[in-house]
Amino acid sequence: MFTINRKDVTGYSTETHLNEIQWLASALAVDDARFHVTHIWVRKNRQAIATDGSRMHVVEMVSLEPGYYKVVKKSRWSITLEKVEETFDFPDVDVVLDGKAQINRCVTLDCDKDAFIEYTLLIRKMDDNGVRYELFNAAVNGMDSYEIKFDRDCGHAIYITATNRTAIVMPFRI
Repeated sequence: MFTINRKDVTGYSTETHLNEIQWLASALAVDDARFHVTHIWVRKNRQAIATDGSRMHVVEMVSLEPGYYKVVKKSRWSITLEKVEETFDFPDVDVVLDGKAQINRCVTLDCDKDAFIEYTLLIRKMDDNGVRYELFNAAVNGMDSYEIKFDRDCGHAIYITATNRTAIVMPFRI
């Protein structure tokens, strides 16, 4: 068990690292029996993934060792993680991540404004689909500017990407 907080002084920016891990943790389910929705998964290429089944947050390069991490305690100033030694078959996230390239009628929004304004623009362009504001707001939290891509024809995932982060949010029918 270890804690990442803003007071640490290391070669890696701990504030950036803390923000990345907290952002990942915001996509985890709290009380669920499924292992993959309650743990952060760090792949061998240092790509970290967290999902609750309705959304997925991905950070490209984290300074954690590959494996599974349980969030033990989370606050604004720190996060405590426990590395779990279990092996578990995580769902095939590559299919979801590759889905962005397969969008047919792509709508792209370049965003750097207020999250609520961007959310309103997104909903207007989604035709008969919508996305929960809480999930959208959690996805764009900490992103200065980001790009949104989605397919207007059907209820496929919405991809929100920034420099080293990708958030994938599943829409619902209105």
